[in-house]
Amino acid sequence: IRLMQIRGAPLIAIVACLGLAVDLSSNTNVKAELVELAADEIDINETMKYITQKIEYLKTSRPTAVNLFNAMDELVQIMHQALTTSTSTSTGDKQCAIITAITKHAEFMLQRDLADNQAIGKYGAEAILK
Repeated sequence: IRLMQIRGAPLIAIVACLGLAVDLSSNTNVKAELVELAADEIDINETMKYITQKIEYLKTSRPTAVNLFNAMDELVQIMHQALTTSTSTSTGDKQCAIITAITKHAEFMLQRDLADNQAIGKYGAEAILK
């Protein structure tokens, strides 16, 4: 994103969300840090701060990208929703709920953008053919 290899407001936001989801669920170093936070049964707020720092970093990748900022704000809300709906008392389970919620929201954003673009193409093609 920072290198401007990703262009277009919706795509920037989607790539940031998907990148965060992949980072949290697949990056070996990040997973180890999350396990360490959960192993100590530290307050889940430490995990929230950890992920929020990653979100804030992503915002710096394109400081003028409104869609990016909106998407990152949505993810913060999604994290809080996941936390409040989690019935588990385990920090690890709460972490999983938060990461799952972030991943599902990123996937939703991708599907929504795909549907929007298909609709634009459909209606644009119809208008051109008239």
